[in-house]
Amino acid sequence: MRLSIRLSANGRDATYKVANHNGFILLTRLRVGFSHLREHKFRHSFQDTVDPFCSCRTNSIECTEHYLLHCSNHANERLILIDNLMSLNINFFPLKPSSLSNLLLYGDSNFDTDINHSIVAATIDFIIETDRFSGPLFN
Repeated sequence: MRLSIRLSANGRDATYKVANHNGFILLTRLRVGFSHLREHKFRHSFQDTVDPFCSCRTNSIECTEHYLLHCSNHANERLILIDNLMSLNINFFPLKPSSLSNLLLYGDSNFDTDINHSIVAATIDFIIETDRFSGPLFN
């Protein structure tokens, strides 16, 4: 039996028909705060995580927003993500980091399904390309 992953964003189906099942699992883990990120693992008392700080040496907590928008470890992949978003003609620069992070994770009910599909698919591509979530979650 295979379960379908469906999370709601503003009362809508937030899968946007993205076909990448494994990528969507990783996106869902970011959405619910239970991923490989150190802040998530630290908050859930994983024994292999003694602090929530990122390995990028900026003394930043490795939270979802840091991972998606700020971490220097993933700068090249982020440039590709931003380029993909720019091709959609979305003016996302005035957004606060928390709003931009939310857009990347869930899309936006103000956009049509095709735009939201492209946003979520680009975010999943970023997640996969960073290779941050390879390997088991539990050690």
